[in-house]
Amino acid sequence: MARSQSAWIEFGGHKSTELHAYLTEFPTRPRGPERGEWAGILGKSGALWVPGDAYDLMEIKCSLLATDQANEITLRHWLSGAGNLVFSDDDDYALKARVVKGPEIKKLGATKMLQITVTFACQPFRYLSNPSNLSVTGAQTIQNPGSYFSDPVIQVSGSGSGTLKINNIETEISDLTGGVVIDSEARLAYNPGADVNLSGRISGEWPVFEVGNNAISFSGGITGLIVAPNWRWL
Repeated sequence: MARSQSAWIEFGGHKSTELHAYLTEFPTRPRGPERGEWAGILGKSGALWVPGDAYDLMEIKCSLLATDQANEITLRHWLSGAGNLVFSDDDDYALKARVVKGPEIKKLGATKMLQITVTFACQPFRYLSNPSNLSVTGAQTIQNPGSYFSDPVIQVSGSGSGTLKINNIETEISDLTGGVVIDSEARLAYNPGADVNLSGRISGEWPVFEVGNNAISFSGGITGLIVAPNWRWL
């Protein structure tokens, strides 16, 4: 497929077009395989699928073409490590990705153009590419628009101790001094500067938002919440 200067990827906050590189075609983006196993049933034909309630990584291979204005060293630095991966044909969503192969960069004949191949290992979910935080000052209902439950990051303000409740899940915080961030994805709690582990102040369950409506409230010394909901889709 011929190069299209309207086709790009964004990785680590930088678009390929900033570096004079363009997708030659949009890659296949598979769904991460579901974990689980088949179990035989005595006296019955076939097997029963036992789900593992989780999904594995998926790999996405991208091919790009860089113009004679591109710098090979800059491209190699850009296509390394981990970051959010966005495609121009689906730019409302981002994948959490890491480069696992490449970049392989080849000069095209006597020209200064570069052919680039890079493979990303991606978490199985799509997230909003430009998410917004939610401010919660009292009991309310929050709708999860995704297709899977989400693991939010919640910054809790207040003094003394308090209880956060989402649906029937309660999370107790023994000391709110200086604020506490509850990171359900990392299964950690820390201060707002993210340099002090405060997990010892937390008891109960880690908060989650189920698909659909979620009742959220708090009590005790909690005065407000800033929620990064981390909506996600399979």
